[in-house]
Amino acid sequence: MILLIILEDGKNITPQDLYAWSDEHGQTPKTAAPSVEDIEQFLDKDSDDEYIVFPISSSMSASFNNCRLAAEDLEMSDRVHVIDSANLSTGIGLQVLYAAELSGSVLFDKLRRCAACISFKHCIKMLII
Repeated sequence: MILLIILEDGKNITPQDLYAWSDEHGQTPKTAAPSVEDIEQFLDKDSDDEYIVFPISSSMSASFNNCRLAAEDLEMSDRVHVIDSANLSTGIGLQVLYAAELSGSVLFDKLRRCAACISFKHCIKMLII
């Protein structure tokens, strides 16, 4: 799992630190997508592993494009399957659960259909069907 990293003056901070900062300043912290280089360090070009990546929606973050670019740079596009989740947090989590449940040959088509969900209720309905 590649996490979004929150940095303060170049140092990682805890969620408690983040909440305290937000309360103190009355602002929502800004985030940045993992860089192409960060993603490349996560991918193992020398293995035969395949990766299914569910980044934050491409309309909200550069994470999707950076994952795709990392796969291209490492010549792994055939083994790194980047799914545009069209979601944040819970929506992505549901897609990951659905992927784990499917884990078969129809996986990619169904995931792309699920990524097109525009409401939480619709995603739940698709997962139950």
